[in-house]
Amino acid sequence: SKQLRLVDGDGPCAGRVEILDQGSWGTICDYRWDLNDARVVCRQLGCEEALDATVSSSFGAGSGPIWLDNVRCTGKESHVWNCPSRGWGKHYCDHSEDAGVICSGMISSLPTSWEYGKFQESWCLIRGTIGDGNQTPLLPQCNDSISESAGSAASEESAPYCSGFVRLAGGDGPCSGRVEVHSGKAWTPVSDGNFTLPTAQVICAELGCGKAVSILGHVPFRESEGRVWAEEFRCEGEEPELRVCPRVPCPGGRCHHSGAAQVVCS
Repeated sequence: SKQLRLVDGDGPCAGRVEILDQGSWGTICDYRWDLNDARVVCRQLGCEEALDATVSSSFGAGSGPIWLDNVRCTGKESHVWNCPSRGWGKHYCDHSEDAGVICSGMISSLPTSWEYGKFQESWCLIRGTIGDGNQTPLLPQCNDSISESAGSAASEESAPYCSGFVRLAGGDGPCSGRVEVHSGKAWTPVSDGNFTLPTAQVICAELGCGKAVSILGHVPFRESEGRVWAEEFRCEGEEPELRVCPRVPCPGGRCHHSGAAQVVCS
């Protein structure tokens, strides 16, 4: 019988999704991977609610077979391999596109003084580590610096302001800058392709930055990145946070863009 696990996520409730079948652990391709898929995985593992569905091998590339591709769960299935897909063992991807999840059960080992509601409100409020005290925190910190070589232009950027899932980086202040979202391991810029003002409104409100004044495109990606978030956000403007906005995978899992989206809030 098949088994399910999460790997390389500093705990049993976050990481790359892997399935055991025929004696081999294999992965899932991230094409069309979204929160509905993550909900099934988290529930199947007893890891409570899905917080994020990660793409582009955010938890590192796996090895072995790729068991599923184009997974389209409704969120109600009991097992992720029961969800509609391209077919067992059929795929058009490689391990650079391994899917992952982050479940709310990942915080069960944090001090009990941290309320779950507070965690939902902002990952940035949490300063603990997952597991033993010697591990690197999986959760992003508001004042995380971006790993760049000393003296680079990016190292002189203003400190980004974040909510845990989204931040504005490199702007003139905490309420303007390049839109970046956290995959679970790294901050990743959002493409300016089909980026809309309602999405910007949700981001500004989530960050406590008032309303969106403008959105800009054609902001060059930093040379060191080589990553682009593989989804487009389709917010209506009334959502409480960017994480719950509808998302549409970019065609073929690759976003066509001229640069990173940039938002200026009031």
